[in-house]
Amino acid sequence: MSGHGYIYHVYHKSKKEPPNFAEYSQIFHFHFHPAEPVNGKPNIYLVTHIDSFSKLLCLCKLACVPNSQFITLSSEASNYLSYFIKSSAIRTWIPSTLHESFISAEPSKNYRPGLRFGLFCRLYPDNRKSSRLISELLALFASSSSLLIIYGSGYADHIKSHDTTNILLIDESFSLASYSKYLRSCDYILYPFWDEGAFSIVDSCSLNIPVIVSCQGFHKDLALPKYSIFTNSDDQFILLVSMILKSDSTRTNITDGMSTFLAGSHSQICENDIPLKSPYYFLFVMLFYPPPSFKKSRSIWYIHIITTILKAFVKSLLRSLHHCYKKVISANLLN
Repeated sequence: MSGHGYIYHVYHKSKKEPPNFAEYSQIFHFHFHPAEPVNGKPNIYLVTHIDSFSKLLCLCKLACVPNSQFITLSSEASNYLSYFIKSSAIRTWIPSTLHESFISAEPSKNYRPGLRFGLFCRLYPDNRKSSRLISELLALFASSSSLLIIYGSGYADHIKSHDTTNILLIDESFSLASYSKYLRSCDYILYPFWDEGAFSIVDSCSLNIPVIVSCQGFHKDLALPKYSIFTNSDDQFILLVSMILKSDSTRTNITDGMSTFLAGSHSQICENDIPLKSPYYFLFVMLFYPPPSFKKSRSIWYIHIITTILKAFVKSLLRSLHHCYKKVISANLLN
């Protein structure tokens, strides 16, 4: 297995496979972008967060490699890939819990007065998780008696301008024991962002903890616990959380592991089969169907395409100039 991540990296590390790829009949990549296919082996890629042209282009390149298969976590993502990748090379895994071998399906019995809300994710510099939305959420808890537990990095600058009396920030390297402890202590788990979904929501569903989540990606394929709520916009999310904060409500197993799923993944891979339908299909998708996780306007999508192509052109030009420069230097030395 290959790849790095935040929450689901622990799942990968727990497997403790040695790096000798020759011992395996198939190679699973936790991240498709970037991934290096292993020659002579079926390569399986976990596909999430298709939110840029460079990632879409990466998928196209991987689909040109024989014996490749793509696993998505939502029917939405699978339907999108099927536009340019053969259906036989796409599988949808609707996870019941990522940490099924670590987190018991028994819900916490330590009920407390008041409500505890949890936000389990880190922030990235590209603002894929809206700064405005985070600021509004923090403001809600500044004037509430409920507690917001934030487990992840990147929040320090946001919290500075808010009253932190009712905000608990755990900014540390991911620890499964710590993650499980804080997740279990919550009455609601929140995830309002629009980048396909969060694994904390998957684990919350396995523990029967209600969630308030954006209606997108693999969230739509999960069996949500009772009292859970889907939201369709940032404003709706803030409104629903504020309504719950004003109320006096409290919250009142599933096992389908990825390893079991992967055990049969290679059965659908045809030897030497190239998953890409046709470059023309990809070109059509590229121009007219931005990925579902790309939530900006179509004009921004075209800017992404042009920028990526220009960067590739400049890199190629610089390599050519460097090659010519080395030839000229060599010729001068010989003379």
